[in-house]
Amino acid sequence: MGGNGCPQAHLGKVENVGNGGLDIDTAGAGQGNSICAECHYRVHGTNLAPWSANQSYSRGVNFAPNVEPISGQSAPLWSLANANCTLICHGTSHNPEGY
Repeated sequence: MGGNGCPQAHLGKVENVGNGGLDIDTAGAGQGNSICAECHYRVHGTNLAPWSANQSYSRGVNFAPNVEPISGQSAPLWSLANANCTLICHGTSHNPEGY
């Protein structure tokens, strides 16, 4: 784990995972090294979050458009209480995965 709660793998060990482009503003893209902005996307206000279910999240959690929901969900999900995310990022399903 990194000092900020993000696993170190998200910063440097998922290179070349997935098959999309590198633009986090494009749904389904971004499958290179995960960057902070994919989970903390435009943090000046989550009320404009691309995923409406993320619009009330706290702590600057606001998933970028390239982070997708898993099958059956309407949005990528984050749980502060359970310290996990349920989503698809960098071509990998996290169902759920702790951080």
